[in-house]
Amino acid sequence: KIALRKHLVRVADALPENFVFVVDELADSGAQIGVRWHLENGQGKNLPFARGASMYKIKNGKIVQGFDVPEPAPFKTGDISLTLLSIASRLIAEPIRIVPLACFFLYCQQLFIAQGQFLPGPNALSLDPATWDEVFKLSLNFWFVGPLLVPSAFPSLNPVLEGVFNLVLVWSALFFCFAADGRSPRDTGFLRTCIGMQFLTNAFFLPYLATRPPEDTSKAADTKNLPITTSKLNKVELFFETNPFFPLLLCTIGIASIAWAAFARPEYGTDLLTRYNSFSTEILAKDRLGSSFIVDLLLYALFQSWLVPDDLKRRRGVDIDDSMSDRTVLRALAAIPFFGLVAYLVFRPPLLNDDDESLSSSMTNPN
Repeated sequence: KIALRKHLVRVADALPENFVFVVDELADSGAQIGVRWHLENGQGKNLPFARGASMYKIKNGKIVQGFDVPEPAPFKTGDISLTLLSIASRLIAEPIRIVPLACFFLYCQQLFIAQGQFLPGPNALSLDPATWDEVFKLSLNFWFVGPLLVPSAFPSLNPVLEGVFNLVLVWSALFFCFAADGRSPRDTGFLRTCIGMQFLTNAFFLPYLATRPPEDTSKAADTKNLPITTSKLNKVELFFETNPFFPLLLCTIGIASIAWAAFARPEYGTDLLTRYNSFSTEILAKDRLGSSFIVDLLLYALFQSWLVPDDLKRRRGVDIDDSMSDRTVLRALAAIPFFGLVAYLVFRPPLLNDDDESLSSSMTNPN
């Protein structure tokens, strides 16, 4: 039953609100009902390969058995067609989603395929040994733990590169604080996306932004109960959604990353201009991996606030009069790269408990 429910919710979410089933013919013998039907869009146009017939057995006014005979498609695509239909319907409903999707394709094309275009050095698919060596050394210097405790035992790299690398990782980790976006029954896989972002950053983040279901139009009944309560989250989601110390910790590491880039390893220069020139000539002009980190930072700065409106709906509801001014301030704050997102995550409204009196008042106070 659980698997069937998830499948039906997924099918419902794949279709825009204006798609309707139209009954063409109905045969009712009391105990059995036969239906011939087709699917239309909101303009009354028939959809291709969306016709069929169904038979149902009725007992005590309830359907006890049934089967469908849909019009055969030219080829069987299974989950692939459902996924493509879901993506297409969301792009139609919100054309702005094309922006992160287009950025995703350009990002992957430039990072993994293109040669000699916008980014220097060999592409990622060439499996350049020097690139893998650089990845390994940067990983050893993760969050500067090793270089600070035992400097001589860890590799020495350009400090600006090390700082940028760790800032990208910290910024990626901040999105764990939107863990409720993937809660059941939405099951969007957002926590898996966040884990993937620690390795391939925007190759995971951008397609998620383009394809995730919005909170207020999902047909899953449980997701219409906004704002949500803490009981709807598992322990992992609850930790990230209710712990303000996690974003503060990440902010501290982010500041340390910037300080490391500016002041660590004096052999690379004691003033900012010298360090920038060193980074520019050694990394930006030759190194695709280091250059891609700068692209990651720019894309995070551009898209970091896209999850905020739905986050506020989960905490305040969809149409709440007394929250509009605060909501505007919070959304503006979240648009400030990195530090603004940290501030939003610290000061955003708390999730409601099941016994919170404000839950009932917020649900009954629409605009």
